[in-house]
Amino acid sequence: MKNYNCLTTFFSFLILLMMADTAQAQTDRLKLKVRMSADEQAEDRRQPRSLFRVSTKNIMVMRVRDEGPGVQPFDRMEPKFELYDRSKLGVHRSQEPVLKTRAGLLFLEDLVLFNEKPTMIAARRDTINGKVELYWQYLDPNLTRLHPPFEQVCTFDARVTGTGEVIPDGSAFRDPFYTVTSPDTSMMLIYAPEVIGIDGKNRMLMAVVDRSMQVQWQRTMDVPATRRFTDVQVDNQGNVFIVDRVKPEGKEAKDTTSYSLDLTFVNAGNITPCETGLDKGRFIKSLKFRAMPDGRVCMAGIHGGLDGRGDQTLVNFISFLVPGEPKAEIFSSWQIEYDPEDAYMAKGMRLLDILPRPKGGFYVVNEYYIQTSDSDTKLALSG
Repeated sequence: MKNYNCLTTFFSFLILLMMADTAQAQTDRLKLKVRMSADEQAEDRRQPRSLFRVSTKNIMVMRVRDEGPGVQPFDRMEPKFELYDRSKLGVHRSQEPVLKTRAGLLFLEDLVLFNEKPTMIAARRDTINGKVELYWQYLDPNLTRLHPPFEQVCTFDARVTGTGEVIPDGSAFRDPFYTVTSPDTSMMLIYAPEVIGIDGKNRMLMAVVDRSMQVQWQRTMDVPATRRFTDVQVDNQGNVFIVDRVKPEGKEAKDTTSYSLDLTFVNAGNITPCETGLDKGRFIKSLKFRAMPDGRVCMAGIHGGLDGRGDQTLVNFISFLVPGEPKAEIFSSWQIEYDPEDAYMAKGMRLLDILPRPKGGFYVVNEYYIQTSDSDTKLALSG
């Protein structure tokens, strides 16, 4: 069987964007022509890392070889920007970023539409002086001009040297950074969910910036070994909500299928648990954040626990974050019905997405795990 490259997935994203624009006009016809090639014939094996509309006519794409954290040569990622025509899906032009600065070479981490402009986020980890530096710069939306030199966002104290590996010339230790914007796009969170030091401990680096790329606050937060980062969202006031997957302790620690999700509220002065509005004895099994068109942050998911009769139940819920407070208020909830014979499979159920309906209400998408073998079921339940 031939292996097909990422071009198929990439075109799927482009198709979805085009279909979204034509959804209002039911009579419009959409004709698509997609060429698939075997891996050895691929024109570009770099994965699309970022994709968004920059105008009514064009789509901006960032491709990169993302190999995760660790010691990497600077040139291994080979970042590349492409500008696509939305009507024909053809490439207008492409450009590669200039990642050399006075401080040294940078890793390009993300390309995001912020302040209505394509904005590059880059980083470097200085293992000699013990710091992590963040940089930014705007990108020409038409890719007709080369971008200006990168400017520094902030610096994190990181007196660790990764895993203690010897770093060869032309390489560095990379801690991948990601971005998320507030619903009104006035704030952006830049974060690295897992920065591992030679002491073996995890830390989360985060900085919230405004539209002028001025840092509103930054923080380095210790992450216990029992926690695993799952999702994050920033609100219009610059507060951050973090979802962690928490492993059980004690006798249940060996059970890979047991876990719950915790919600934490973080800002410049506080790190505090967030009230979810759930009754005592209920625990969150699946959770997603989504910024809504009206500016609110929706938090939807599935929670489990025992009902009043002692039976195990699963419940879908939709909540909204309270602006500026470590609190979420439940908007709606309903019990998920499933055949008792499928109870083992329901344990692995999760919420994939929540989408606003054009005329009000929401579409909620749940996913069941399907068993093909006992080992597959165990892996599915453990996430």
